[in-house]
Amino acid sequence: MGARVKRRLLLLAALFWATPGMAEESAPVRVRAQAACSDSDAFFQEILARTPRARRANEGEDATRFDLTIEARDGKFRGELVVESAEGGRATRRVSAATCEDVSQALALVAALAIDPEAGTRGSAPEPAVAPTPTAPPAEPAPTVTSAPAVVSAPPRQEEPPEDHFQIFVGVGAEATGGAVPALGIGERALVGAGWSSPSVVSPTLWLSFARVTGHTETDLGRADMTLVAGRLEGCPVRLTLGPLSALPCGGAELGRLSGQGSGIRNPNGGAAWWAAATARGALELRPGAGLALALSGGALLPITRDHFVFVDAGAERLAFRPPPVAGFFGLSLTAELSP
Repeated sequence: MGARVKRRLLLLAALFWATPGMAEESAPVRVRAQAACSDSDAFFQEILARTPRARRANEGEDATRFDLTIEARDGKFRGELVVESAEGGRATRRVSAATCEDVSQALALVAALAIDPEAGTRGSAPEPAVAPTPTAPPAEPAPTVTSAPAVVSAPPRQEEPPEDHFQIFVGVGAEATGGAVPALGIGERALVGAGWSSPSVVSPTLWLSFARVTGHTETDLGRADMTLVAGRLEGCPVRLTLGPLSALPCGGAELGRLSGQGSGIRNPNGGAAWWAAATARGALELRPGAGLALALSGGALLPITRDHFVFVDAGAERLAFRPPPVAGFFGLSLTAELSP
């Protein structure tokens, strides 16, 4: 991390959190850190390396609290430092960088400056010393040396992650259903979704999907091949995120057409009926980056319509299939985020 970046962080922290009198004595602090490259003790040592005024708070003592969270997202590491003063003030600072260590060091400097505006950057590499220009022999005039301008590399951009933004998704998946069709029905599903991404738990998403699932059953009178074609509308109001993993509870409804076709009997025939059901689903989602998401989901269907499909042979009827009061399903899907 370059010296210019550190100087900028020093100025920002001084403007946001420095108050008169904070640097006059030791400052009791409490630290909590959740990061792959740091924990509470390591982050406290990073703060202490930048200001000797920091010390661990005693039990029951008023203290400044630092909450550090660093997570990998979209190929970068994004960190958030929440500072709560002993007087109840609260401020948040966010930093992103290519490595977890860069984020941790940058926010440790911010934390140090929050309790000591004169905190240094000890532990970083010192500026290279400039060697004196040798004196030319007195017998000859000293040559004029023109120094080349120093090449200064630009510091890494410290972009703050977007707070809230609108998202659009498309995807495909495979699904297995038990109860909506006989036995274990297998089918495919196409999805489109839209939602609001937020750092908070409340990140509502609306999904519209269409699926075709088939199954069959056999009796002593013949075989019935059942096909369900239905659209599903679901809402997922919250998202619980831990690193690249997210858990989403969802609920909605299905509407479609359930049809059956008999075979293996005299005068085989077919029939169809409307299908309607309420849905409840839970999903575990993995986001590896590049706007992609892989989701494993499962849930229950509560059929509202439960029509009978029967075999009729020589005046005799035999039940071929009727949906149960509760059906289940599980599936795997892959979705991609589109830029709105």
